[in-house]
Amino acid sequence: MENKASFRDILKETKEKARQENRVTHVFTPIPPFEPTPPTSAPQQDSADKNLKTKDHSASSRPKENSTNPPNMYSGLISSKRRIKEENPPEIPPPTFVERRRRSPNPPAALSERQKSGEDDKSQSVGASESLETQPDEIRQPPENRFAALSSRKRSSRDFSSLVAGATESVKTEPEPDEPEPNSLDADSKRRRISAYAPPKRLASRPAYSFDTKSPIETRTTAFDSSWYDSIDMKQKYSRSDLYTVSHIITLINKAEVKMAQSGNAEQQIQDIRRRLHQMEFYDFLSGVLVKKSRVLDDGEGLPCLFEPGSNFPWDIRADALALYLRWIRGILDPHLLRGVQTEQLSIKSSGKSRKSHKLIPDYPGIVSCNVVGHNNLVNGQWWPLQLCAKRDGAHGEIEAGIHGQVGKGAYSAVMSSAGYADVDEGDHVLYCGTVGKEGQPSDNTKHMKMSFTLKQPIRLLRSSKISSKYKPAKGLRYDGLYDIIACENIDPQNAMYRFTLQRQEGQDPIRFEGNEARPTNEEIAEYLKIRHLLGMA
Repeated sequence: MENKASFRDILKETKEKARQENRVTHVFTPIPPFEPTPPTSAPQQDSADKNLKTKDHSASSRPKENSTNPPNMYSGLISSKRRIKEENPPEIPPPTFVERRRRSPNPPAALSERQKSGEDDKSQSVGASESLETQPDEIRQPPENRFAALSSRKRSSRDFSSLVAGATESVKTEPEPDEPEPNSLDADSKRRRISAYAPPKRLASRPAYSFDTKSPIETRTTAFDSSWYDSIDMKQKYSRSDLYTVSHIITLINKAEVKMAQSGNAEQQIQDIRRRLHQMEFYDFLSGVLVKKSRVLDDGEGLPCLFEPGSNFPWDIRADALALYLRWIRGILDPHLLRGVQTEQLSIKSSGKSRKSHKLIPDYPGIVSCNVVGHNNLVNGQWWPLQLCAKRDGAHGEIEAGIHGQVGKGAYSAVMSSAGYADVDEGDHVLYCGTVGKEGQPSDNTKHMKMSFTLKQPIRLLRSSKISSKYKPAKGLRYDGLYDIIACENIDPQNAMYRFTLQRQEGQDPIRFEGNEARPTNEEIAEYLKIRHLLGMA
């Protein structure tokens, strides 16, 4: 009992001393050591230790503050600390903008431009207040601290700008050993390193340099005059849909080339190109700027891909593409079949008879001279509705006569037509009759043919739809290539009638009288019938 009493006295003295000094520390005051008297018996010592544990350290035996029993030292210290906190709560500063973002349960995946730049403080303050309203209650600002919160938000936005700048510096990668330091990079590199959160800004256009000499570089492989093409005004207005329509042939060419490279069979793509070329002959919306912007005449990209040496496209497609190219490169964009031709209505009032008359417009820029030996930039299979149109394009220089030539130079061209002559058409082998002479002397046209035979000079041969032959065109006239005069025979000496044996030159494309390669095409026949209907000749 003495040991128990002395221990209680020590606890009481320690508590009273702490109350007098009026101080509480986080570290409990150690109990002063004491020397208890030796126990009289072991059972008493065990009972004393057991009683000490149950009374001093058990939560169930801890006395309340209002209780008459004095509390032990540990409970007093804990209750004093709790009471001090309740009476003097600590001042919690308002959370900064960065802290609110850190506490947000769902932070945004990317920061906005206004938050990153930090240039508009007012907008960021408003944005901060809006985001604050969505935060939990424990971090909202009280109403009385509203203005202080706004100022704090402004400061936090500036702090956030500096934080972003620091983050930007931290995400920069270290330069490679061979690269210069970031401060010594050129303008383009600095432009890429402005911000990790924004796209690079475009630099201003570089100043123009002055050169001593300027000379054009000709990349076109054709020898045809391209002055019109080079002088096109690119400021002309055009429709984007029309541009797509013109340039679509390039897409078809690329698809066909890819298909042929993969499987070697591109029949469908080739048929699409063939159909598109036939349609392009009658585009009525063409302009110089459309032709040039579509790059349809550029080497290695447009129509030249179809007929250039080494092309794998069918021969009829190569011919149609070349004919279209030669017309457009000269600036002849008018798709009308009777372009450059003036049609007149002639009538006689007394008899009431009338007829149509066609003649070339003298100042039409697309007229080509026919006094040329050879193809004269014509393509095998080229077609015309009237013989006058063939004269316009340099195929045949006569409106009605079947032979065209010059004195002393021979014949340049001949037309096979149904005029009662004893002509024999076997395709590559033709028996062609001259005109009837006078007084045993051959006619001028026959003399031209004889001169070409003497000079071994080829002639251009055109077939009319009026002849009785399977090689004739369905309508109009068609150019079928060059023929050599290999023989001359006087079949009627009295009338000086000569018949010439013509042999088609080798190395030319076949005669286009049947199949998908036949000319005229369906589009050409449709346009021809439309013109006849308008003229009242249907």
